Amino acid sequence: MYQSKLQSFISKVQQHKSVVLVGPMAKSFPTDWPQLPVMGVDGGCNKAPLERYDFTLGDGDSLAPALVLDLLFPTDKDASDLSLALQHLPAGAITIHLYGFWGGRFDHQVINLGELHARLTQEGGKVFFHTDSEYQVVGLPAGRHSLSLQGVFSLFSPLSTLFSISGDCRFPLAPTQVPSLSSRLLSNEGHGEVIIDADQAFFCYTRNP
Repeated sequence: MYQSKLQSFISKVQQHKSVVLVGPMAKSFPTDWPQLPVMGVDGGCNKAPLERYDFTLGDGDSLAPALVLDLLFPTDKDASDLSLALQHLPAGAITIHLYGFWGGRFDHQVINLGELHARLTQEGGKVFFHTDSEYQVVGLPAGRHSLSLQGVFSLFSPLSTLFSISGDCRFPLAPTQVPSLSSRLLSNEGHGEVIIDADQAFFCYTRNP
């Protein structure tokens, strides 16, 4: 039965080229983009009545006992709930808004970044980790990107990456091969439009707009 609901969800994602994923660390159901399809990922389904989600999945380990997911996985599995959620999104470049996937256990946090980096590398698109702080994390594919940045920002990638930075920032950078997770791109400062070139997918830690 879940197949028809999943296909309807996928069609809606393809139509909007965007999706909202609600995870276990979310404090409330996001209402920023009411027109976008929403996938509830395990405990993220606790935040609102199930009819507000276009599709739900997970292994149930952080789910309220009375709730029934559209697609239930065994708890003994070799992929995270986020990984399984990404596998059920359509191929191609889409924008992914993530609520409830930042914070909590450090190992989960690092692996979430790894799963999203793989998605960006394979499919392109954009990723937004929405957090409860004044900062957010934006994931971008390889290529040239023009970002409006105000205040401190840092760039990082789990892979060695050829970066260049220009535009309205404190520390421009000529094309430089930057090792994975290097402090070289820590704590730059933006004052407007910043142009970033990268030959690998990467993340930008920056203030919320």
